[in-house]
Amino acid sequence: MKARPNQLRQRARRQRAKRAKAKDGAVGVLRLLAMDFAATDEHQLIRDAIGKVCAGFPDDYWAACDSEHRFPW
Repeated sequence: MKARPNQLRQRARRQRAKRAKAKDGAVGVLRLLAMDFAATDEHQLIRDAIGKVCAGFPDDYWAACDSEHRFPW
């Protein structure tokens, strides 16, 4: 079975963490395992899909949800 890009990134991160631990101790591991908040193509696909779903509802609908403090079902 072929590994997905996300799995490959995780595997590479773990390998770098092992090398950093051997070299710099725990501090090096923490630095390498820190979360990466950089946007990816997947993030953009999710944003686009949510935008398409939300576009089917008028602004009045969203304003009413906000003013009534209710979850928009």
